[in-house]
Amino acid sequence: MTIMVLLLGLTACASDSGDEGGELRIAAVLPLTGPAAEIGAAWKAGIEIAEDVINDNGGLTIDGNKVDIKVKIVDDESTPAGAQRVIQELLNEDYQLFFGPSTSANFQTAFATLKDDERRLVLSPAQAAEPFLTTGGRLFKTQPSQSPEALAGFAQQFADYLKPETVAILQPQDPGGDGVAQNLAKGFEEAGVDVVYNNQVPADTRDFLPIVSAIRNTDPDLVITPYLDSVGGPFLQQAAQVGYVDTKFANYGGSSAQVAEAPQISEFTYMLATRAPDNPDDEVLAEFRAAYEEKFGHAPKPIDTYALMVYDPILMLAQAVEDAGTSTDIAAIAEALREVTDWKGKALPFSFDEKGLIQLETMQLATLRDGETTYTDFVP
Repeated sequence: MTIMVLLLGLTACASDSGDEGGELRIAAVLPLTGPAAEIGAAWKAGIEIAEDVINDNGGLTIDGNKVDIKVKIVDDESTPAGAQRVIQELLNEDYQLFFGPSTSANFQTAFATLKDDERRLVLSPAQAAEPFLTTGGRLFKTQPSQSPEALAGFAQQFADYLKPETVAILQPQDPGGDGVAQNLAKGFEEAGVDVVYNNQVPADTRDFLPIVSAIRNTDPDLVITPYLDSVGGPFLQQAAQVGYVDTKFANYGGSSAQVAEAPQISEFTYMLATRAPDNPDDEVLAEFRAAYEEKFGHAPKPIDTYALMVYDPILMLAQAVEDAGTSTDIAAIAEALREVTDWKGKALPFSFDEKGLIQLETMQLATLRDGETTYTDFVP
């Protein structure tokens, strides 16, 4: 079978659906500017690589006809208003399948426009998407579960691996950060770890010195940094500036980019949403790394773990479109996507459950210590 695509909005043009040489149109709503732009750029990279892989291998075969993928990527400016505006523009252009909105705040606002329209299929990595998942529905979530139980389980994973007695938690002041803060705290407490600090700051905060001082005064064994690299990075840089470097730092949802400008930090552990694309020894990702380097002329960066949220699911969705034999019957495509239960993937072995939540076979913890990085697989 032809190598195929996932997570984006796909829909064939009405004028050429099923015709030789037609296009399967994709609408991708990403934060390319604003506070979440770094993550948006990684999602964009994953989309573009998947598009190339599909088209370079002959496109999709739909009901016996060859069809290329055409992705339209739009910027929601990391704001709910921006997401709502571009979603309406895409609906006016009759897109049926969407990747995104991708961040939690933007998803909550814009998904209201899409959720009751049976002609739309939506794939999103947004944390806030999970409560909207329904058995047999048309929404698929490409980031692992952010349920209270899952987040508490991730905290227990940190507790088992790093063995702190006390922990401080700092998260951004947004729907995602609120859930992470509350549920990580619950998980640590259930693991017998004392939460001595738990606070949230606006995502545009750049003066972290008062926060660093307040955390330092609680003397925690472990500090959980904000899940957004754009917030966690400045926080760690300013911690390093004042010499607060010898405690253990860890992160749920971000990457090693947080310590790129703070090499004085003695130990930093982060939980990857997928795998580490910048690990040259990971043979599972060899094909993805090669495609990335051919496309962009350099190796993947740590932040490109988010690109993997798009890359393989897109290939899987394309498979589902082929299996369904249609680009316009949304119910058939959604059902075909749920029926792909043995996807081995190019990088991520996974499936979607009946509600459309991605089920990864493994996730990874990465620890930077003394200039070396070690990776530990675990079953989520």
